[in-house]
Amino acid sequence: MNIEQFKGLARLPKFAIPSHYDFHLKLDLSAACTFYGTVKINLSITEKTNFLVLNANQLQVHQALFTTSGNQQYCPSDVVVDDDDEVVVLIFDETLCVGEGLLGIEFSGKLNEHLKGLYRCTYVDEGVKKNMAVTQFEAADARRCFPCWDEPALKATFKITLDAPSELTALSNMPIIDEKLDGNVKTVYFEETPVMSTYLVAVVVGLFDHIEDTTADGVKVRAYCPVGRSDEGKFALELTIKSLDIFTKYFSTPYPLPKLDMVAVPEFAAGAMENFGLIVYRDNEMLYSDSKSTARRKQRMSIVVAHEVAHHWFGNLVTMEWWTHLWFNEGFATWVSYMATDNLFPEWNIWTNFLRETTGGLNLDALEQSHPVEVEVHHVHGVEQVFDDIGYRKGSAIIRMLQGYLGDDIFQSQFLSSGLHGDGEWTVPMTLALGSYDKCKNFLLESKFGTVEISEFFSSSAETLWIKVNVEQCGFYRVMYEDRLAAQLRKAVENNCLLATDKFGMCYNLTALKLGWESIPGESHLDVMLRGEVFIALATFGHDKTRREAMQRFQVLLNDKNTPLLSADMRKAAYISVMRNSSTTNRNGFESLLKFYREVDAMQEKERILQSLASSPDPDIVLEVLNFLLSDEVRDQDIIYGLVGLSLECRETAWRRLKENWDGILKKYGYYGKQGCFGAREKIWGIKCKIWEFGVLLKIVTRLE
Repeated sequence: MNIEQFKGLARLPKFAIPSHYDFHLKLDLSAACTFYGTVKINLSITEKTNFLVLNANQLQVHQALFTTSGNQQYCPSDVVVDDDDEVVVLIFDETLCVGEGLLGIEFSGKLNEHLKGLYRCTYVDEGVKKNMAVTQFEAADARRCFPCWDEPALKATFKITLDAPSELTALSNMPIIDEKLDGNVKTVYFEETPVMSTYLVAVVVGLFDHIEDTTADGVKVRAYCPVGRSDEGKFALELTIKSLDIFTKYFSTPYPLPKLDMVAVPEFAAGAMENFGLIVYRDNEMLYSDSKSTARRKQRMSIVVAHEVAHHWFGNLVTMEWWTHLWFNEGFATWVSYMATDNLFPEWNIWTNFLRETTGGLNLDALEQSHPVEVEVHHVHGVEQVFDDIGYRKGSAIIRMLQGYLGDDIFQSQFLSSGLHGDGEWTVPMTLALGSYDKCKNFLLESKFGTVEISEFFSSSAETLWIKVNVEQCGFYRVMYEDRLAAQLRKAVENNCLLATDKFGMCYNLTALKLGWESIPGESHLDVMLRGEVFIALATFGHDKTRREAMQRFQVLLNDKNTPLLSADMRKAAYISVMRNSSTTNRNGFESLLKFYREVDAMQEKERILQSLASSPDPDIVLEVLNFLLSDEVRDQDIIYGLVGLSLECRETAWRRLKENWDGILKKYGYYGKQGCFGAREKIWGIKCKIWEFGVLLKIVTRLE
């Protein structure tokens, strides 16, 4: 029979639709790191067929059997595994008729080391390195764990059973209903899930401590942390409980599961993943310490937690039909996470920080290889490439623009249910403030050119009237003012007539203050973050006074890791100063920082060091750093941190090394989802732009001195 008809398809054929999976996974976490499983899938055959086509990737299919509702059994005459298209084709000599049936498959596989599908993760227990099992199925990697119809629209219920080492904690989407012990192995049975997509199924098996609490609605929330570090999970636990309450009220829909677990794992490709009922975090995105974590980390954690919790409504309950619409899923979750964070911490003025999303989206959108927020995905190999900042940043900025134009009440009550219809050209919601925020006008720009009547706002003082387009920077567009209007806006800024977001939108907030190295009692959250950013800029450009002070404080830190002279918010600036002063003839600082990296345990500290190592102006030092990043001392997921701080002087050196070793790098690490940008050229361009912004900031600071 001809199976070429199934080659290269973007989607699975629709002559069989799943409604329920019952799968049993037996994990061997010894050195072999293998798994064996069985899955029983309830199917509806919608048209006569001699084929069943479903997804599988890097799995061995041992046997399969299809049983009809009338108890007739059909064994496939052939099983064809297509690794390129990541499908398995079951070929039957008999024709399967329309109706209900049960497909049973026995399969096995190996826990991979690529942080996708069902993979092996390592941790240290009493000085011994051990294995744990973690899943990451978004976007299309459930097929690496069990044969399935691995598309977001093909939702089903799942009943999961795990065989795992008895001393480890086994977690999945739903609560445990039973456990049976057989020697050193326990069998764990979980409740059946509600209807959901395959990419939201999750399993974690490892050694953890946990803390827990309960929401006002009776939902049990637990934070699973590395052994001995449960105190660092308290902030995430508190954020999750409060976020559940906020979104329950906002969506007017209760949280749909009886529990929500979060778990911090040491190796995870993304920052976090919103698996239904089991959010998995990279450890440094969930663990927070008052003494070791920065103010920016606290803010980021608040946004990330809210983002993942929000997905339980927008994404998990209501799901995109295909990955083409990913921008709406991620853009909405990004926007609403800021809304929740603003609710929890109004003193942070978090919407001013949202401008980073908007301006970042605008900058990316200006690149040659930009793309619309909605991208057609024609093959599974293209799915991960849509997880970029256009979807997250531009997508969230568009959502924010619509919310700003419609207003909170209308947006909340109608926007989500109305959907997006048609193609056509973009109708741009425009907002204007004329001399006062009490005098605002909204209108729709339905073509490339348009006019709006504002004479009703003019008075005898019309010559000095300021006009601000894009009020509070809600819109995803830039504004160019003629000279006279720009001059009037400058006067409005000088007279403190504009909101902070509008001031920032006009100049990207490239201003600085003399804040000093130590925190000031009672200072704002924004001032704490600004101090770190200012000194990072000064260190990057070799400001002599900053360099001398940083080197002295770094020496104190080497002797006292808890010194108050170098707070968590200020350490990155010190590390950059050390590396900017390092060269092949002056290696002491570089070697001291590497030694410090190897000695510290906190991943957030290691992250700050990695972000600083490549800031040396010496190409030979940077090449050493690149070799270090690719060594076993750096987790695969953390390599990108080492490129973030790449010095302007050495970016071409790094680019050449990357090109020379591209095939080996790709073979070792593969592609990861949730890409930050479009490609290497644009990433380097982005680094250059970041350096330019720091240069402008340095000039402002110098003038203030």
